[in-house]
Amino acid sequence: MMRLSETYPRQSYQPRERSPFVRVSRRRPCPVCDHSNNCSVSQDGRVAYCRRVRGTKQGRDGGWVHILDATTTPQARVAPTTRQTPPDRASVDHLDAIHCKLLRECLTLTEGHRADLYRRGLTRVEIERLGFASTPTPEEGDQIARALADYDLRGVPGFYREGDQWRMTKCRSGFFVPYRNPKGQIAALQYRLDVPFDKTKYLWLSSANQPGGASSGAPVHFANRHLMRAAEEVLVTEGGLKADVIACLAQTGVIGVAGVSCFGADFAARLREDFPKVRRVVIAYDMDLIVKDEVFAALQRLARQLEQAAYQVRVRTWPAQYKGFDDYLLSQLAGQEVAA
Repeated sequence: MMRLSETYPRQSYQPRERSPFVRVSRRRPCPVCDHSNNCSVSQDGRVAYCRRVRGTKQGRDGGWVHILDATTTPQARVAPTTRQTPPDRASVDHLDAIHCKLLRECLTLTEGHRADLYRRGLTRVEIERLGFASTPTPEEGDQIARALADYDLRGVPGFYREGDQWRMTKCRSGFFVPYRNPKGQIAALQYRLDVPFDKTKYLWLSSANQPGGASSGAPVHFANRHLMRAAEEVLVTEGGLKADVIACLAQTGVIGVAGVSCFGADFAARLREDFPKVRRVVIAYDMDLIVKDEVFAALQRLARQLEQAAYQVRVRTWPAQYKGFDDYLLSQLAGQEVAA
């Protein structure tokens, strides 16, 4: 484990000569949300990648693709005269109650998905405790919506009204990963696809821009929260599922951000408020940061924010043949079992 400046030779991270996207700035803000950070625009000015306003396609780190034209202005595609504004997202208490009923009472985990979680290093007890469940078919989704209708689904991501009936957003085949807040409540549901499409492996259960629906957002996930209460060190990684696996294998507190840039401008302040005893933060992003400029840049932004908040920041490293820290931990566990 090293300091950020010691992790790798810096020349490995020089920007590519012909990067298709450039980050926004104060002089060139995002043409969609008008902010000066966290978004990017293609060099030809035809496409924007905004992390605040929904667009035609969602990226792996929670942002949205927007095809620009000459009439594009900040927030232009959220025209109140032609587009129904969804209600505010339901309270976290209500979301947690609906999510728990959905995962525990309405859905099951297929044997194939259970086997996948076993392969990742999770135990039967951990799988049950964390609440993983397989996504429903469209027919099952409608049955679930009818079963949960009496609990008030307004503002619950993944559900929307069609006429006088509640419907559930159609999900591709996969399994749900609950994203829990510092109190352990399920704030949102992400699901891992059995078959990725357009290089996307994860989608959010969301019903944004639907009558009575709401966006899931891209919340931060907290795994092994009970260990963070008295801990002086926490680990930050990419994704809720990876965070759960690392937390199980390493028996430590882990924070999972939905994407390398999805930590928010107030991440350090919220961490201080929720876990005041934490003094050190270890960043364990995937090893593709070696070749992906945008991943390394996101790591730098996170480290800078944490250091400005007086946290000690370190970067966890491991042999490059293992993409994620979870993969490396699992390989070490397998090695110990063979030795035994």
